[in-house]
Amino acid sequence: MLIERLIVGSLQTNCYLLGCKDTKKIVIIDPGSEGSKIISKIKELNLIPQFILLTHGHEDHIGAVNKLKKLYQIPIYIHKNDNEMLLHNNITTDTFLKDKDIIELGNLKLEIIHLPGHTAGSIGVKCQDIVFSGDTLFKNGIGRTDLPGGSYIDIMNSIKNKLLILPNSIIIFPGHGEKTTIEMEKKYNTLLK
Repeated sequence: MLIERLIVGSLQTNCYLLGCKDTKKIVIIDPGSEGSKIISKIKELNLIPQFILLTHGHEDHIGAVNKLKKLYQIPIYIHKNDNEMLLHNNITTDTFLKDKDIIELGNLKLEIIHLPGHTAGSIGVKCQDIVFSGDTLFKNGIGRTDLPGGSYIDIMNSIKNKLLILPNSIIIFPGHGEKTTIEMEKKYNTLLK
């Protein structure tokens, strides 16, 4: 497995390139802005983008989508509950994701976990021993729930019933900030007590 993190935009959004080392096929997760920076990294590593996957529809996670879609001629995946946000930004979705969907990427399998709370259509992406959690779970934090479509009750349910039940060794790659593990968040994240 290949993982590259690029920090983009004024809100320091994590854009991830997740790929299969054998085939060089990648998914671009949350290209929030700075499309040229993302394209440079893809070129530098000789990667082959297959699709763009959005953990949710907030502007700081979707800013470079149209530029990348146009250049690479690849589809956009998002949960249908967040599609309205893309439409407001003149972005057309190609595939709607739902809980437990499996997407193949080279020799990798990506499992979609629906995580409503930060937005109604927030998702996580599990691949082997890692989860890309979007803005649902952070190192020592949780996502905001005061924006349209947000719900504190929903985000806590998503975290406790869909993420914290995963093995302690699972590594969490969040939408902002540094990575963490399920074990660390169970132990030290005071917002989950």
